[in-house]
Amino acid sequence: MTLKDNWNADAYSSNAGFVPVLSSAVVGLLDPQPEDHILDLGCGDGVLSCTLQDRCARLVGVDPSHKLITRAKELGLKETKVAAAQDLVDIEELQRGTFDKVFSNAALHWVFGGDPSQRDGVVNGVRNALKPGGLFVAECGGFGNCAEVHSALISAMVHVCGVTYEEAQGLSPWWFATEQGMSSLLKRNGFKVTHTSLTHRPTELPKDKTAKAWVETFGFPWLDAADKKGPSYRHKILEEVEEALRAVARREEDGVWIVNYIRLRFVAVKV
Repeated sequence: MTLKDNWNADAYSSNAGFVPVLSSAVVGLLDPQPEDHILDLGCGDGVLSCTLQDRCARLVGVDPSHKLITRAKELGLKETKVAAAQDLVDIEELQRGTFDKVFSNAALHWVFGGDPSQRDGVVNGVRNALKPGGLFVAECGGFGNCAEVHSALISAMVHVCGVTYEEAQGLSPWWFATEQGMSSLLKRNGFKVTHTSLTHRPTELPKDKTAKAWVETFGFPWLDAADKKGPSYRHKILEEVEEALRAVARREEDGVWIVNYIRLRFVAVKV
């Protein structure tokens, strides 16, 4: 599966450095052991993966972005694979049932956000990678995640670019699942779900960053669509989103921007 590589390793590190920093809860669920062989699905720039690598016997990082995998290698991640999660089932060396745990942080809402018919295949690929009794441990965006930014992007596309609400909503690359929705997906593909939680985690953006930086990092499907309308439309979308969010997402006391993240975490056992 060939995907456009929209990621920029420098921008990701600068604008979304909080992603690996705020991972203690899901790492606690993973509980990496010295003997563990771990597959990190959607490893991104490898910042978190490298810390996990030092705590287990083997870690393989998989991500569809050549740019982010290159950065992960520069940071010291030893084993990597450039591949989409949707293609995991076709990567023979990762389908031999040799991993104790499959881990994913801040990636599955992207992975499952495309064609819903591909979700079962991804979970089957994870299952095939695991030993009997192996664990699938993940954190991703849950139902309502970043809803204020998501809504502002959709509305801006309608008002600025003249598309319908249905068209603007169709640009969303994410699936923010409920606990029930994710559990159902896992159970029908051979997993026993032992833990789920949905947690509100208001997240401060870096002090010198605003909503524009967040949208430029994560909202590229809408910005790419705006570019097709003309050279000025990207700027107009960014301006409208920022103005819409200023009163509800910018803290008065210090000017720091807050995005309302909702995190879905789960642990599932291969049965």
